[in-house]
Amino acid sequence: MSEPISTEQLKQVLDAALMPIFAKLGELNDKVSKLDDKVNDLTVGVKILSAKQHNSSVSRADRLVKVPLANGAEPAQDYPESILHLLVAGNETLPNGTVNNWNKHKSQALLRQYAEDSGDESNTEDEYSSRSRARRLRLARCLGITQAQLNFAQLTL
Repeated sequence: MSEPISTEQLKQVLDAALMPIFAKLGELNDKVSKLDDKVNDLTVGVKILSAKQHNSSVSRADRLVKVPLANGAEPAQDYPESILHLLVAGNETLPNGTVNNWNKHKSQALLRQYAEDSGDESNTEDEYSSRSRARRLRLARCLGITQAQLNFAQLTL
């Protein structure tokens, strides 16, 4: 008759038998973590493209959708309500009779968040300068607004 196995011996046998399984689980966990990171990156990319796609199909007065930042977060800054806010200079009257509250500082802050600001902007420019318009148009491109939309909206002002 064989002697009964002690609890300690049983633990040692089980640990030895389960060691390769735990090692394989660790490897699989690493692979799943990497895949999860890739899926998260793809999800952020899809959200960005989806928002830009929506913005590329709106009319001049339709509400714009916030385009997420590259890290997936929403911009913390003010956001233009429509294409009109980017076409009409700050403090000018919009076609609906309201005053445009979108200005240089809001554009610069949002461009910085989208990491598109070139940094060579002068602080002496006003809301009516060509550089100011170029900044608003650069921001429009970051938001997915097409040149054709901008041209048509400009013609219909």
